[in-house]
Amino acid sequence: MGYGIQCLNADGRVQVDSSELTPNTYLKSISAQAYTAMTYPPTGYVSGDLVIARPANNSPLQGSTDGGAQFMSRERSTGKFRGHSGTASYLYNNTAGIVSGLVRSQYGNIAAPAAVEYGLDVYHESDQSNVIFSATRSTSVTVLAQGVLTQGSSTTYTPPTTLSWDKIYAVMNGTEFFYSAGGSVIPSFAASQGYSFYPNATSPYIRMSAGTSLNGQSISAMVGGAFGWMIIHDPN
Repeated sequence: MGYGIQCLNADGRVQVDSSELTPNTYLKSISAQAYTAMTYPPTGYVSGDLVIARPANNSPLQGSTDGGAQFMSRERSTGKFRGHSGTASYLYNNTAGIVSGLVRSQYGNIAAPAAVEYGLDVYHESDQSNVIFSATRSTSVTVLAQGVLTQGSSTTYTPPTTLSWDKIYAVMNGTEFFYSAGGSVIPSFAASQGYSFYPNATSPYIRMSAGTSLNGQSISAMVGGAFGWMIIHDPN
């Protein structure tokens, strides 16, 4: 017979489980990055972290012609965060910059409460030393939406108006942008899977898309792979 504590929210999702590590995650290293230094992954990254990011403000991409979208993805050739035009024919720097951060398990990463702190504290039941939930230290994030896109498909997500747009992030693991202009022998090739933020729309939304093209023509049916995406909210 096992011993411990488990707490569920109104939706039936596990929020606290003293024998499980994954329900409780927290944000770390939230910081702004100027477009000249948008490095991926951010400083402090360790294996297993989810890398998250959002545009720093509502400015559209430099030279953007697609309605002021702010594209978010990782460029294959440089490893940096990038933005690009809607046609994928030219890379544009996201001069607004981004706000990036890391999401990791609280287990082994959240400090034990001080003697003067009061509230519910939950330690992992097997080692009895690592805190996985603290009423005063936890900064658990919420998953708003998630899914998997096949190549050549897209979907959109509109956050509830009750949530602050500046507290919504996209998980960047698995994003990628690559473009080769080609030449006289080698044709141009583009591959893109990532997010487009539309903060200036009547109802701000985020578009997730994945596609591949050769000489400007879609070849999605010829390319395998999938893009796993996730949108999270920082309630803190």
